[in-house]
Amino acid sequence: MPRFTLTALPVYRLVLPHGSILKSAGDTELDRPTTIVADDVAEVARKVQEYGETITRHAPRRSFGIVIGCERGVRKPTGFETARRHHQLNLERWTHVIHPAPAPRGHDGEPGVRMWGSGETPFQIDGQAPFWWPAQSDEFVTPAQGHLGFYGWLRAANAAVQRKTHGTRMLLNFAHAGTLRVGYDGHEHPYDVVEAFQLHTETA
Repeated sequence: MPRFTLTALPVYRLVLPHGSILKSAGDTELDRPTTIVADDVAEVARKVQEYGETITRHAPRRSFGIVIGCERGVRKPTGFETARRHHQLNLERWTHVIHPAPAPRGHDGEPGVRMWGSGETPFQIDGQAPFWWPAQSDEFVTPAQGHLGFYGWLRAANAAVQRKTHGTRMLLNFAHAGTLRVGYDGHEHPYDVVEAFQLHTETA
């Protein structure tokens, strides 16, 4: 049965005009490498995910990628290289994907999206802090259904609603989470989605 070595390294993925590249975020391994044994691609992916979850407990909120290696001459499971090329082994599941110079939104020049996030990585508006899970549950944790990026997108959209209504209304007063998820998955800026509600700024 093939044996693989997993190593977690601090990296992030930088999106550039002509593609994307992995960049180092430090030169120290986030934990000791571990060895797994797996005889099919699904088992490799599952054990990589288990290793990644261990890393997040030791190094919460860190962006990292997992390097997988095996001894020369080892027969890899069928479909291994294809799964690696198509990001199906969870090797970058916790890697932050950063747009370093997002285009400003609309005519007002409001900031664009620096990170769209994923199930395990945060959403971030350029120039603002990324959104992480709260210490105590709030009204967006349940609608996000365990998806960290969507949770942050909901929070950003709700902040825009609150600004327009001086805190008198909430995002979920205007749309269901399922409808909003379509906007997130389509990489619609949360402010654009709120703009479509045609809210009128309320006077205090």
